[in-house]
Amino acid sequence: MINRSIAPVQNPIEHIEFVKAQTVKLPSGVLCHSVMQEDCKVVEFEVEFDAGSKFQEKALVAAMVNNLLLEGSANYSAFEIASFFDNEGAFVEASCNADKASVVLHCLEKSIPKLLPFLHEVIITASFPQVEIENYLTLNKQRLQVNLKKVAWVARNEFMEQLLGKEHPYSWKIEMEDYEQVKKEDLVSFYDNYYKTSNCQIYIAGKVTTSVLNVVEEVFGQKKTHPFPRIDLLNESSNESKEFHVVEQDGAIQSAIRLGAKTINRKHEDFPALFVVNTILGGYFGSRLMSNIREDKGYTYGIGSGIIHFNQLSYFVVSTEVGVEVTKSTLNEIEFEMNTLQESLVSLEELSLVKNYILGNIMKGFDGSFSAMSRFKMLNHHGLDYGYYESLVQEVNEITPEKVKAIAQRYLNFSELKKIIVGKL
Repeated sequence: MINRSIAPVQNPIEHIEFVKAQTVKLPSGVLCHSVMQEDCKVVEFEVEFDAGSKFQEKALVAAMVNNLLLEGSANYSAFEIASFFDNEGAFVEASCNADKASVVLHCLEKSIPKLLPFLHEVIITASFPQVEIENYLTLNKQRLQVNLKKVAWVARNEFMEQLLGKEHPYSWKIEMEDYEQVKKEDLVSFYDNYYKTSNCQIYIAGKVTTSVLNVVEEVFGQKKTHPFPRIDLLNESSNESKEFHVVEQDGAIQSAIRLGAKTINRKHEDFPALFVVNTILGGYFGSRLMSNIREDKGYTYGIGSGIIHFNQLSYFVVSTEVGVEVTKSTLNEIEFEMNTLQESLVSLEELSLVKNYILGNIMKGFDGSFSAMSRFKMLNHHGLDYGYYESLVQEVNEITPEKVKAIAQRYLNFSELKKIIVGKL
């Protein structure tokens, strides 16, 4: 019988074979990236546009266009579109973030010849029916009313405004009156500018046979389109205050805490080491923040830290929700853990555990075509190649306790963080 009180032997991971995407340029100029998985019967097809919220001139517009893209076209109603995909056992979802907007089709490989031309037609002839616009606005106004009572939701929005300044393209803060300002012509204008040019890339994973790729080229590769003008953003914050920003919520039984600052991106030479340091602090379930504030103190169900990357900006953040009576104590413990990393060397045992966790996650990230495509998309979004992962593996293996301490001193300074508290301090 296995003795489960003894941990299994850990074998160091020194090299990882990466499943790599293949890229072709279609006659239209659109880039098509694919990862083939022979033993898979389904296909995940994504068409992605540079149409995130940073491009909008009015709040809500980018997300509304993306969400309403499949809610009516020149020839089909929302019901007919949904029924068409349902009848083929397919699933379509749309998503929009600060940088990108995408439509993802999940279906059987054999359904691609029928579904892809239909999806393409719907995307390029979206009509944005007024009734769908009104339904969207009504529903999301109600959601906002509910969200404004949630300390975590408010804290997330306050954090971005405090971090970047109210006018920064990455810090759109939704207000109730924004729903009164959006008109159909705003959606149509944004759609015409960002969805009808050579402003997309295609990602396809799963059973990507030659016949599937031929259909993709036939549907998306025939029409030449004009290059899309890109924009550059200022990454400077207009708010340099390091004082606590507190939003009182009457009757709140929890406080949401968000602490953070702008930081280096994945291209910086210190990033692999900072990635390790963040993991030790709050980047996995066994992290110091979780061990202290959840397991030892019992202040929260969960706490974590992370490095969030936009295309043109990266930031470090610590986030949690705790009982209002322990808000100050939690802040003290977060500061204590950050200071400890700056002042004391991490043990070789803890560092080895974190290294194995990180490297295991990298391996898992290339297990199967869908995961491998997700990893490739990250590289593609940030102008990186697979050498990034090769370097990351090497530098994670080589990092020392002394390097961890030096990086913590350089990048994890509690006094330099924006501090947002929603609830009670």
